[in-house]
Amino acid sequence: MTLGMSFAFIGLSLAYSLNYGAQIITGAIVPMALHHREQILTARGGVILLGVAVCLAGVVVSGRAAILKDRSSKRDAPAQAPPAGG
Repeated sequence: MTLGMSFAFIGLSLAYSLNYGAQIITGAIVPMALHHREQILTARGGVILLGVAVCLAGVVVSGRAAILKDRSSKRDAPAQAPPAGG
């Protein structure tokens, strides 16, 4: 429900970026930290953390692009005239 509400407040692209970032962190790092804490500092854990970092970097780039697109579309939109009548 909060994901659906976030679409209205911050826009589709940015909401998906934040959602995927949260999913990546909670889906990869939290289970590893809870169940296999001893493997975090091994080569296997390093590869997993590197993969998570690459995914998060992609999410950050995507979110930044969404912000820039939103600003551009607001700037390029023509000003709306007030309704006639009164």
